[in-house]
Amino acid sequence: MSKLKIAVVGGGNIGSSLAFDCALRGHDVVVIEKDALSCEQSRARITETAGYAPLFSPLAKGKAPEEMLSNIMWSQDLQSLSDCVFVVENITENIELKQSLYARMSEFIAPLGKKAVVVKDGSGFVSNRISHLFMNEAAFTIQDGVAQPADVDAIFKECFGHMLIMVLKEIKI
Repeated sequence: MSKLKIAVVGGGNIGSSLAFDCALRGHDVVVIEKDALSCEQSRARITETAGYAPLFSPLAKGKAPEEMLSNIMWSQDLQSLSDCVFVVENITENIELKQSLYARMSEFIAPLGKKAVVVKDGSGFVSNRISHLFMNEAAFTIQDGVAQPADVDAIFKECFGHMLIMVLKEIKI
């Protein structure tokens, strides 16, 4: 896999974990926060994670925390997005804040080609809840001998416009 520059906008618990994981996989990461205090809090979360990561992650074995943190930088400037190939927005679930952020981010990145769909709050992301049903049923059809992985991929590609088995291989099904 080639090295990417990834931006994580919002370095709370989830954003910091994502930033750390991307850096651990060798990518350059910029965590963009609203203020200096939030940058320091994110840096502290990731530093703590780097301290115990070798106990849990094979990717971190034998690496010093400083090495794991070397691909991460923190910024308060959205202009840092301009050379990123991938941007993850991870701010507070507040529609007004998100709309404002996306308007400001659009000055520095190409249009994302995505459309927001606003739903009520519930357990899990709606897209995950739906996609997990697909993945489970696909795995069952393979397990039961109804279809081969290549057949399931062909159906998903033809009907839904994407491959599924590649995801299932990643989770070792």
